[in-house]
Amino acid sequence: MRVLALDPGAARMGWAVIEGGKGQQATWIASGIAGLDRERADNEKYQPYRLRLIEYWALASGPFLDTYTPDFVANEIIPPATGRAFKSNGVQGQLAATAITALHTMAAARNIQIKQFGATSIKKAIAGDSEATKVGVRNGVYALIPELKDMKHHLWTKKEWMDESDACATALVALGYKA
Repeated sequence: MRVLALDPGAARMGWAVIEGGKGQQATWIASGIAGLDRERADNEKYQPYRLRLIEYWALASGPFLDTYTPDFVANEIIPPATGRAFKSNGVQGQLAATAITALHTMAAARNIQIKQFGATSIKKAIAGDSEATKVGVRNGVYALIPELKDMKHHLWTKKEWMDESDACATALVALGYKA
């Protein structure tokens, strides 16, 4: 089985394509960061940016899905605006939901199944602790796919790249792996 997983963010999201399944070693296919920054040093108004974000993800999702031909798409559930996550007035969560919804729409148009997981479930499965930090999750990904430490560690020590390792963790959970 092959999964395309996303770790939601507003402007940028981590993405990963992992292959595997029960009784098999997980195989990393590709991963990275994709997204669309706001214009004019974050002075772009919400609605124009939201519309550009929808267009970006609608156009980017097709090539992702066609290139990597996943059996399903997976992502972390976006928490409610009132939760601790995104530490904002909910705008970041709304923008992340916009991007995820655009990808889900393109996946559904291709009859690709969609799976979602809570952050706590991902942390528990991959890091062994429901309160794990991004570093703990990253290290859990390394334990399940050791070659990623040599390939990605120079990036995954930087906060702006840790959404990529989170996407790998989401993909691993979607395929049934646990640390």
